Amino acid sequence: MESSISTDTGKKSDKGSSSRRVWTFQEEQALVNGLKELVVRGYKVDNGFKAGYVGFLESWLMNAFPGTDLKGDPHIN
Repeated sequence: MESSISTDTGKKSDKGSSSRRVWTFQEEQALVNGLKELVVRGYKVDNGFKAGYVGFLESWLMNAFPGTDLKGDPHIN
C-alpha cells in the first residue's frame, strides 16, 4: 500500500487568508485509528456516523497529541 503525505501549496484562496493546515503522517494515522475505533464502538451507521463522533475524535486526537490545536469540524469551509 502506498502512503501519501498531505501537502500544501502555500497559495491563498481568492476569498482571503487560507485556513488550511498540513497534517503530519502521525496525525493522519491517529485520525484513521480514531475512525476505526468509532466503527468498533458502534458509532458507524448506514449513512455516516452517529451524533457525538466529532467529540470522540477530538478527545482521541488530544490523547494522541497533548496540546494539539486540532478541532473537529464536520463541514468543509
